[in-house]
Amino acid sequence: MLFSRFGRGFLVLGCFGWVLIAIGCAASDAQRPSGPASRGDVVASRAALVDGQLVTRDDLWPLLAERGGAAALEAVALDRAIAREAQRRGVSITDADIATERGIVERALEGVGLSDRQQRGRVVAEARARRGWGPAWFDALLRRNALARKMVSGGLAEPTEARIARLYKSLHGPRRTVRVLVMASERTLSQHRAAIAAQLARSEEAGLARFMALAVEESSDVSAARGGLLDPVTRVDPTYPDAFRAAVFEAEVGGLTPVVALDEGFALALVVAETPGDEVSLEEARPALLSRLRLESEQEAMAELFERLRSAMRIEPLDDALEWSWSSRVR
Repeated sequence: MLFSRFGRGFLVLGCFGWVLIAIGCAASDAQRPSGPASRGDVVASRAALVDGQLVTRDDLWPLLAERGGAAALEAVALDRAIAREAQRRGVSITDADIATERGIVERALEGVGLSDRQQRGRVVAEARARRGWGPAWFDALLRRNALARKMVSGGLAEPTEARIARLYKSLHGPRRTVRVLVMASERTLSQHRAAIAAQLARSEEAGLARFMALAVEESSDVSAARGGLLDPVTRVDPTYPDAFRAAVFEAEVGGLTPVVALDEGFALALVVAETPGDEVSLEEARPALLSRLRLESEQEAMAELFERLRSAMRIEPLDDALEWSWSSRVR
């Protein structure tokens, strides 16, 4: 996935309410006298009905712990580590801080260009559901991020003019629509380039169709399912390697780039179209640019704080199902 995009600021996990409940029950059971379960215990352990038959939390716990226990356990541990660090630094947050954090996260989830309030709400709800961010998880994420943002926000350097200019070119400069074919073999890719170039010379439509078919069949990039179509490429977008961007903007619109060497494999791009830059001046865009760069700096500092705290954690699962999940997690 050489050209896939990702964000750093919202990678940390929230906490599931059921994990807190399950851990609490397991801890208290060891001290509880043996004997028939009280009515209160039975009521508290009820989770669902299936065809009229009771499903208890004990029924669910091993499955839930194996399926998502590692992520939830790490989230609980990170929540506690952040709370301790905030207490040590004398940092606290208000409801307004959490509301601000909610706005930041929801803007990141909703995407760009959504003006209708109901549409924004639906998109955010769907994005949260895909990530498994229910109410308990999402509330914990907001609180954790708000505490971390408060802790890192005071020591951030102001962005340089070079960084401001780079972001301006990325957001307001010309963009090119590109399809890419990524392969491990330079020789095979060069052969494909010659065949596609010959087809483009005869028919642009046939050449484009051939490129898309090869991307679907042979490209190792995540864009293969889209016929190699990438997000729009700008001259300074750090999402893409420097050599790749340079080749894309040196090629003619409708033409092919040379085969470009990447860290993993080789890439060939077809430049489909170019959208000219807008007419917004640097000074007009400056307030928004500064706000975005400030947010990026905060996200980077937060990620570093989370990683430092995470590396110092000592997590020892005591439950068999949770131990399996923890030892099997992808690190």
